Amino acid sequence: MAKDELRVLQLTVSGHRAESERIAIPAAEAGGRSLADWLVACGIEAVPMPCGGHGRCGKCVVEFWRAGASAAERVLSCQYVLDPECDQGARVFVPGEAAMTIPLEFAELDLTGTPPVGIGRYCVAVDIGTTTVVALLLDLGSSSGSAAELSAASDRHILAGARAPNCQRFAGADVISRIQYAREHGLDSLVLPLRALLAELAGELVVSAKAVHGLSLVPESIDAWAVAGNTIMLHFLAGLDPSSIGEAPFEPLSRFGESWTAAELGLPGRVDGPVWLLPAISGYVGGDVVGGLVAAGVDRSRELELFIDIGTNGEMALGSATGLICCSTAAGPAFEGATIEMGLPGVSGAVDRVTVAAVTAAATGSAEAAAAVVTGSSEAADWPFVVRTINDAEATGICGSGLLDAMASLLDLGLVDETGRFADPEDLPPHLAACLLPRRELGGRAAVASAAATGNERPDELVCLLQRAPDIYLSGRDIREIQLAKAAIAAGISTLLDADGRVPQDVRRLGLAGGFGSVVRAASVARIGLIPAALEDRVEALGNTSLQGAVRALVDASARERMLAVAHSADYIELSANADFMERYVDSMFFDN
Repeated sequence: MAKDELRVLQLTVSGHRAESERIAIPAAEAGGRSLADWLVACGIEAVPMPCGGHGRCGKCVVEFWRAGASAAERVLSCQYVLDPECDQGARVFVPGEAAMTIPLEFAELDLTGTPPVGIGRYCVAVDIGTTTVVALLLDLGSSSGSAAELSAASDRHILAGARAPNCQRFAGADVISRIQYAREHGLDSLVLPLRALLAELAGELVVSAKAVHGLSLVPESIDAWAVAGNTIMLHFLAGLDPSSIGEAPFEPLSRFGESWTAAELGLPGRVDGPVWLLPAISGYVGGDVVGGLVAAGVDRSRELELFIDIGTNGEMALGSATGLICCSTAAGPAFEGATIEMGLPGVSGAVDRVTVAAVTAAATGSAEAAAAVVTGSSEAADWPFVVRTINDAEATGICGSGLLDAMASLLDLGLVDETGRFADPEDLPPHLAACLLPRRELGGRAAVASAAATGNERPDELVCLLQRAPDIYLSGRDIREIQLAKAAIAAGISTLLDADGRVPQDVRRLGLAGGFGSVVRAASVARIGLIPAALEDRVEALGNTSLQGAVRALVDASARERMLAVAHSADYIELSANADFMERYVDSMFFDN
């Protein structure tokens, strides 16, 4: 077929949804963009590109079947450039993404208080996370009557909840990648999908409310919104360019804390329905943290508390009712699995727990079995790790909590030294040496992940096998990513404590916020040095405090006042220009807590 006859390049795409679909690409333009770019342009956003499409993470692999081919070719979709002649009629299989499994915490939400004036009855609280977006539909009951009657209202409840992956993931796993993507592709490329996602979630909420409670609601029934998120996410929602946050002095165009209308933000609901965007402290300490501090009561605490939201940005605050000091560290997306070769978010089949078999055996009261694992003297106990997966499904990768457990286990067994290097197999007992093997010996999904990450360039490089058949492993590069992330957070904690003239022993509670903070084990984060060892027994999982903050902003006007007070009064340390932080960061790279 001659090129002048190829007006349209047609592809059949399947796997990401229940049914396959045909997409048509102008042949003359096909070679100007990657396959991943075309998939996103055609509305298929299921291709994960944590690295922003630069070919570094190896996670956007798809199966590409050319017309008439007997086998599929696995290609990095962000690097593959379509050929209008050779690829006409090809089929593309995009692996589907499993549903997130972190539960919505309806029962734990505080719905007491006096709502802001004129807020209405049906309201939506939203947490726009960099990875996941969560929304709740609230029924606040009567919106008239005295303040006392409103405050004592007992008919408020959560009608429905909905969750979806953040639709901007095709632009990268971290906010800097997304800022850069918006620069290159235009602001609307990230603004419009985000608004559309919130509208889609609103539709799911009212459908669920009708199915469960028999309420005849439509999206236009929504009276008000409250939205929490980091400062960059809220800039995208508001249609503001976040570029200034991506470069010194990292100043946002807005710190929010005011109401927009649903019509202004392209959201469903009353045309004049208020949408309150939670206030930010800085470009990198946003409304998600401010809402979380108020929801967790840190701003009213009589004792010193440390609050940490471990995500792509490790945002944290130290203080009490007498004042707060905060900072944000560039932890990166390792704990969300994005830069880990076999990394996954918290989905079914992800390894979320790793323990040393000796510990497991000892916990069941079998001292002899525990000793056998340590010494390798028992064939029945010759594998040193015990792994657990989400939903007990077959292991397909490893998520953040599993990473921390695995790293702690490797240190306990001496498979990794304090610098993060693998031990020499010749110096290990046979049953431990067996865990370190060259990449070329990996099988199944692990072999594919390894090939995608390295391009088959390092077949003799050692990796640490956590589980056999199916193989699940950690590479030396994975360990380096964990080091970088944990060092950033540890150094941030140390900097905050020093700035306030405190030591770890002064902290009475260390609150871990977010879905990730709810599932990690305190022993593991302390073992690898992410938090000071002295705080291991003071860790408390706080849940999704960002979402809790959005709820509080809807049900209690005084909570909004507290959030504004925190945003205006909290001290902020910019770590990128802090010499002490950089020194602490280097020191925190070692696993010597």
